[in-house]
Amino acid sequence: MLKIILFSVIIFFQVSKEQYHIIHIKGNISSKATGKPYKVGDKLSADDQVKFMTADAAAVLISTQRGRFTIKAQPASTSANSSEMVAFVKNVVLPLKSNGNLSTRGAESADGEIDLKGYLGMSKYAIVGDYHHIKLNTGKYPMNDTKYFIYRYLYEGKTVSKKIGHSGDQLILDYNTLYNVNEKMIPSEKIDKVDIYYGDAKTKNFTLITSFSPLFLKESVLTEELTSQRNFYKSQDYSEIMIKNEVASFVTDVYGKTDKDILLKW
Repeated sequence: MLKIILFSVIIFFQVSKEQYHIIHIKGNISSKATGKPYKVGDKLSADDQVKFMTADAAAVLISTQRGRFTIKAQPASTSANSSEMVAFVKNVVLPLKSNGNLSTRGAESADGEIDLKGYLGMSKYAIVGDYHHIKLNTGKYPMNDTKYFIYRYLYEGKTVSKKIGHSGDQLILDYNTLYNVNEKMIPSEKIDKVDIYYGDAKTKNFTLITSFSPLFLKESVLTEELTSQRNFYKSQDYSEIMIKNEVASFVTDVYGKTDKDILLKW
């Protein structure tokens, strides 16, 4: 019986000492004690009270003991007299769902060509910056003035079709081209899904290749998030290889599938 009590005390002591480092924030989350909004790099303890200023506010944390977690507002924490949601960290913290199986590996066919559907996937695909180059086999997909790829998506009930740029054997996904409609940039978050077609303008025959949700990541934001994580993992004596694997898995877990090689070179 004494052993059980001692074990419980040790576990309680360990959890009470656990710290969480904020590595990603969506929306506005503030400290109930100080009223100040949290930012990437700030620390939390299990007994801290946080205010979620909007219903979709959330944060991703690294625990000093147990890996990555997420906190988000719970309906039961909404005040009767306010739209703000207040909760103790320990009551809303949950393990972050891993998407570690998402990678660009397996995106090549038996002959070594990139399979565009396998490469981009069928859901979220994270791109660092405003451009993404994909090398294709021009024997299978010649790209010129008449044969090319196009984006197609719905915006405000209307179908938008746009030619995708290319250079040699490189298909170029470009934020500024994709979201430019009638010489005006539209909010990217309003576009849930983008279809990619390939075909011939002469015959007007275009075939659907894949449908996905591109997510262009701001380099300044990603730099802040990954720098914070790098500093944390270095303080925990992680090797360079371990750090690279951790930050790559962070991107896939939080944002979506990405090209790990391009990410790590960046």
